Amino acid sequence: MVDVVRVEYRKGMGNKEFEKIVGEIVDSLKQVDRNAKTFDRALLNRLRERDAGYFNQTDYSIFKKYGFQVDIYHPEEKIAIEVEKSETKLVWKILCKFSIGAKRGLIRYAVLIVPMEYWGRNKKSPTKIFRDAVIASKFMGQILWTKNLAIIGYRK
Repeated sequence: MVDVVRVEYRKGMGNKEFEKIVGEIVDSLKQVDRNAKTFDRALLNRLRERDAGYFNQTDYSIFKKYGFQVDIYHPEEKIAIEVEKSETKLVWKILCKFSIGAKRGLIRYAVLIVPMEYWGRNKKSPTKIFRDAVIASKFMGQILWTKNLAIIGYRK
């Protein structure tokens, strides 16, 4: 199973509804098989066991006009979940998607799930994706329209 190491609330700390949502995501994440080939799909299946309102990116595209999607979306609650397994450079894009979605009224709660470290192919030193995501969110904090943003760091 996946070891959830840390949850960083960038915005929305103290919002009991958001904290409950993040708690449910963390609980579902902990039940995902660490060896699952499709990590996002396994998480979606666990979330759907709790709430059938979750959709994957191919079922529900909130940025269809622009060709962008989020990995998991709950349209009724406006919850957007992104799982980034390896690319620090994509964290900026994800934060921008969350911000644009919030500005357009499509995202109320945003959750980014990343590994604490990613070793990649070179195996010389890990990329610290969780740390980089927190730094990027702090840097962009003043321009993020997202009112509720959490970053979940995990170890496989």
